Amino acid sequence: MGLYANDRPADVAIELDTLSNLLVKTLGALPPDAFERTLVYSAITPNTVTVRWAAAQAVHEAEHHLTDIQDNLDLLGQEPR
Repeated sequence: MGLYANDRPADVAIELDTLSNLLVKTLGALPPDAFERTLVYSAITPNTVTVRWAAAQAVHEAEHHLTDIQDNLDLLGQEPR
């Protein structure tokens, strides 16, 4: 279990927005051929993947956390800001 219990939904939303913007800028700065380069993903269970795969995984995680935020806001009866 992570440290989510200590996070306020509004703070997490701000962090997610900031990090997603940085991801877009970083990926946008890469030359097209960079997406087929490989890297080792995960120190726990190392796996060789392409930058394209890692980028898709990052987007998936952002979407997952955005859904978590919305679900929690719904439970609290709050609207996203």
